[in-house]
Amino acid sequence: MGENEIKAGLGETMRKFFSMLGRARLPYVWIVAYIVVSMFLMNVGLEVTEYTAEMFAGNVSLTGVILPFILFTVVSLVISSISGIVSGICTARIDRNLRRSLWERVVHLPFSFYQDIQPKEMISRITTDVAAVSQLVMQVFVEFVTTLYSSVLIFQRIYSYNYRLMLALFVILPLQVIIAVLAGQMQFGLGNKVNQARAGLTQGSTLRISDVMSRKGEDISEGADAKALEGNIEFRDVSFGFGEKPLFEHLNLTIPRGQMTAIIGKSGSGKTTLLNLIHRLYPPGEGKICIGGEDIETFNKKSYRSSVTYITQEAVLFSGTIRENLVMGLDREVADGELDEICKKLGLDEFIQSLPLLYDTPLSESGSNLSGGQMQKLAIAHAFLRQAVSQADYVIVMGRGEIEEQGTFAEMREKNKYLKELLESDEGGAGGEEE
Repeated sequence: MGENEIKAGLGETMRKFFSMLGRARLPYVWIVAYIVVSMFLMNVGLEVTEYTAEMFAGNVSLTGVILPFILFTVVSLVISSISGIVSGICTARIDRNLRRSLWERVVHLPFSFYQDIQPKEMISRITTDVAAVSQLVMQVFVEFVTTLYSSVLIFQRIYSYNYRLMLALFVILPLQVIIAVLAGQMQFGLGNKVNQARAGLTQGSTLRISDVMSRKGEDISEGADAKALEGNIEFRDVSFGFGEKPLFEHLNLTIPRGQMTAIIGKSGSGKTTLLNLIHRLYPPGEGKICIGGEDIETFNKKSYRSSVTYITQEAVLFSGTIRENLVMGLDREVADGELDEICKKLGLDEFIQSLPLLYDTPLSESGSNLSGGQMQKLAIAHAFLRQAVSQADYVIVMGRGEIEEQGTFAEMREKNKYLKELLESDEGGAGGEEE
């Protein structure tokens, strides 16, 4: 990032920076405490300088110079240590509050946000970028306040000695600044480039965090409670797409109540997007989706998503035991007999019985010590524990965002070529949704 680009974006960066700090609940009490301690340290430091000058002038009075010099020196060391501790607490609390505010915002952002960002980039924002902003607060803005106070204090002390000397300093000071700047540019060109690069990185960190903090999160509590969802799932004239290219155009579809419906189709036909729309990860562009005749947009997302189980293609498991992963989010006790029954239906019983600790066997982060099939089956078992499942007997065939055919499993097995090929080759490619 060049110097002109940095200057051009500085105003916008500062506006976003202060807007972000307003949402971050900074530890203002600790910051004020640090400024007060720093100011006190500056006053004590001036007294140490005064008594040092007296000693150099030949005044070695024990009570008038030596003892006060020792006292102020000790006090200066103690306050300096306290200042360092308070500064560390300030930085740590700024880090914590910024990360907490950022995390609270991140977990409520809509699903579309995560489609545009890589996980490692999100981790970088919560760690590296937050640290850069914390340093900016403490080493630039807070330091500016203490430096300004120090300058005023020094000029006041000089004025008390001789006002002409202070006026002379005001005349000489701009010249000294100009000389220092010119010398710095001539002697430290490389350092200047490094500083520009650092400024660019800090500005980038500020903008990235501000971007997340300024985004509107999902309101998951607005709407009626979805306590008991019953009835058909209906897509009524639904249109949806990514960007300008539509995937569904005026889609009308009914998924029958009380049946396991297999949604099949080639890659890119819209199976996953269909389920994402049902789970309200995306809002439809036009039309509406209803369950039992009720528009799902009228339900609050928290209770709705608790009532609709959705297993993605990528099974997500957490560090913990198999039992903890299976019962996570349930508000009831689950006996081993119920776990055994479900695992037997899914063909997991032999695998579980082969483990020394059975359901109390620990899993690695993201289930890395399991095969892909085992992870998927555990995710399905978790879903089974949340709601009852009837036998699948309805099939919907999709192609390029449209419903090509639909009917009972027996009907589709006889007439649909794609389903026949899937069954004959024993290839899975279907998604499922039950209501």
